[in-house]
Amino acid sequence: MRVQSAAATLVMVAAVLPGCGGGDGPTLAPEPSPTAITDRPQLADVQAAIRKGLSALQSYRADVVVTMAGGPDTSVSVESTAGGLAKWAQHFSESEQVFFYDGREGRRVVYSVGLMGQGPPSATVETGLPAGGPDFRQTAHPVRPDPVEHARDLLDLDDGRVEREIVDGREAWVVQRARPAQHPELHVVTIDERTGLALRVDGIHAGQPEYQLRVEYLEVSTGAEPTFRIPDGVAVTTINQGSVRTTVDDVRRVGGFAPVLPTWLPSGFTMGELVATVAGTGPMTRSPPGVSAAWRRGMDVLVVMVLPRAGLSNNPFARGPSADRTPLRDPEGQLTEPPRFERVPLAGGAFAGIEAERRVSGPHGGGSYLHVSNESLIVAVSGDISKEDAIRLVESLQVVG
Repeated sequence: MRVQSAAATLVMVAAVLPGCGGGDGPTLAPEPSPTAITDRPQLADVQAAIRKGLSALQSYRADVVVTMAGGPDTSVSVESTAGGLAKWAQHFSESEQVFFYDGREGRRVVYSVGLMGQGPPSATVETGLPAGGPDFRQTAHPVRPDPVEHARDLLDLDDGRVEREIVDGREAWVVQRARPAQHPELHVVTIDERTGLALRVDGIHAGQPEYQLRVEYLEVSTGAEPTFRIPDGVAVTTINQGSVRTTVDDVRRVGGFAPVLPTWLPSGFTMGELVATVAGTGPMTRSPPGVSAAWRRGMDVLVVMVLPRAGLSNNPFARGPSADRTPLRDPEGQLTEPPRFERVPLAGGAFAGIEAERRVSGPHGGGSYLHVSNESLIVAVSGDISKEDAIRLVESLQVVG
């Protein structure tokens, strides 16, 4: 299905920031206004639609175009499945990059040709990755071309102006997200109500367009899995991150310690990967020894990471008052608000009587993040679940074996 750019978005922005769209910037002009839906929506309605859509989405393919102020357009083909496969193929100027991720095998491929005017094609293959979702932060483009992540960025918002529109026959939400003292200072995101995916994202600063991401083609329930094979003759660098796929029955033996895993999960989540990172192998700064497990529900990913305290000089997940005030940068390289945390007392499970720390807000929007520790273990839980479900999950943690 061909998806029209989210019309009227910049018209709305211009009403808030006079002068938007003027000057000699890129062509980011709005298309003729679609039919408006008259009822007054709330931000909570959008967030509920995102959660419902992404949790039910089994696969999709999207052609995305990213326009930067003063720069050329970048075309990106994005494919993803609920089974843990993802692929981005992006083209700009004379260069190309392909990112391929297979969560079932713990493998990521980064293929580049003509990047930054460099010579022959090259590829990096990482194996033995921890459990979790795809991480494509190595992309050469400053704006993430991922409709799922841009939708999830709205899930942590406390306020925002919301409108509803009909875009090319699709019911959609348009959310204005103010980011005071940040760059860009305003995001306008259009969300497809049925799938929860972002159809368009506009970054506005000082009344002028900074960038625009728009989905030009969208197909859901494709029934096909993305694949990628490195062309013959390409130089390949291989990195083993030191993780081994395992089973619940065998995780203690492979991991080398007695981990904890949840005995309760939110409805709909099924096991995706259970991984033990073997001590003494892999780049330790990226994959410390431990156990990580991932469960999947549509495009949602829930990850539990367990580390033994033995051999760790500090808690890698700890956040103190000073850290809470530290400015961070989002994946687009822009300053973002520092995270805020709250303490949550736990009433059950292996950590009963201990307080967990839960991230209340921060740059990694779209789900819950908690960490808790005792004298022997450190556990971090992250994923696309509510605060209540995250706490209940942590209170269900029990020693395996």
